[in-house]
Amino acid sequence: MDEILNVYEKKFVKDSRKCKVTIYEKTDKPAPLVYINSYDEKAETLLEMCEELETRDFNLVVLTEMDWDSVLSPWPEATNIVGEGDNFEGMADDYLNFILKIVVPFAEEKIQGQITESILVGYSLAGLFSLYAMYQTQKFKKIASISGSVWYPRFIDYVRKNRHFNSPEAIYLSIGDKESKTKNNYLKTTEFITRELYNLYSGIGIDCEFELNPGSHFTDPEERIAKGIKWILK
Repeated sequence: MDEILNVYEKKFVKDSRKCKVTIYEKTDKPAPLVYINSYDEKAETLLEMCEELETRDFNLVVLTEMDWDSVLSPWPEATNIVGEGDNFEGMADDYLNFILKIVVPFAEEKIQGQITESILVGYSLAGLFSLYAMYQTQKFKKIASISGSVWYPRFIDYVRKNRHFNSPEAIYLSIGDKESKTKNNYLKTTEFITRELYNLYSGIGIDCEFELNPGSHFTDPEERIAKGIKWILK
């Protein structure tokens, strides 16, 4: 992997909630800054895959160690959808505010070169959060939702009702071709809803891409994310 110029790391605690922020500065020249909420810290693997795909230069901000279900869900949902450990508290607005007011200034202070654009990327529930965020802020000019949890109760209804929002320049959507092959009434709608989102967003003139990847929800996540970043930075 090409040399990383600098790595900055800081842990934040806000109202008993925590988040670890790691910045990977790959270039000090003008470049996009990609933010990604991640369940695991596998940033170097992701960066290696991006290099293999010959993705254009970018710097990376990785957020980990957050209360995943709680802060990435847009509104509370008491139903146990995935399992008995579901904890969908619906704290996405609070978490997004934390990112905009705390994480973004921290990252922008550390990055040496000019930030040409800010991009928000997410996988699974973080992919849902990335889409939800563009209805709340204009900060992120491009959005990537990879295997996004768009099955989340009432999310597609929210999208249908909110036709006027902070339209980004580009949106990347992808899903595994086996993700919807389940008996779960929510999860089995994922591909159908992802395709509907593509039709809705591209229908209003947003540069939008839909990609169907082979495999289940947990198949090659870093590779899928790298493909999404490559497209969104084209």
